[in-house]
Order: sequence, then structure tokens, then C-alpha cells
Amino acid sequence: MQTRRMACLCLALTAGLVLSGCASSINDAQGRREAIYEWGTLKATLAAPIDQVYEAAQEALEELELKVLGAERDGIAAELVSRDAQDEQVSIRLEAMPGGRTQLHISVAMFGDKNKSVVLLRRIKDKL
Repeated sequence: MQTRRMACLCLALTAGLVLSGCASSINDAQGRREAIYEWGTLKATLAAPIDQVYEAAQEALEELELKVLGAERDGIAAELVSRDAQDEQVSIRLEAMPGGRTQLHISVAMFGDKNKSVVLLRRIKDKL
């Protein structure tokens, strides 16, 4: 009986881990996909060069009163790290793409927070 109970517990934990990785689309007001949220990270491609997105991300963090604890950038990548009021880490990673576009990755807390990530994405897009 104990072995069966352990097997059920392991199966439930494995299913939880697998299902938590399912991707979901984030749509804008017109119903167009603006981002993907999977594995605790929101991913979006923005039609702006990395320098503009970096500045917009800094402004969005400031506007949301998230203090920047770390900031690094070069011509092809950048990262901003801050903490929110619940002391959860907020990480914004940027990668330059061809055609003056930028790949944006937003992670909040260890396992992600979709709502906070979407709020931050929309603030960044408003600043572009």
C-alpha cells in the first residue's frame, strides 16, 4: 500500500511539472498575439532596436517603482534585474535580432508570475 501511495505521489508531482510548462499566448486588444508565456517566462519580439527597448524597460521599471539592482548591456544583449514589493526578483533580458528587432524575456520570481510579466511588457511597449 505504501509503494502504491508513493507511486501516485510521484506521478502527481511529475504531471504538475509537465503541465506547468504549457505555453499560453498573450493577445493585445485587437486579438493579435503579442507574446508567449511558457516555463515562467514571457517572451516577445519587439519591432525596435535593443537600445530603444533597453531605455523603455528602464523607464517602465522606474514608473512601476521597481528599483534596478543590476543592469548590463552591450550592442547585442542586455539584462535588467530588480525586486518588487513582495521581494521577488524581476529579470528583463534583451537580445538584438536582425532587422532592428529585439527579443524580450521577462521572468518574475522563481516560478514566474504571468500577470506581473504582462503588466511590465505593456509598460515597456507604451514607452517605445
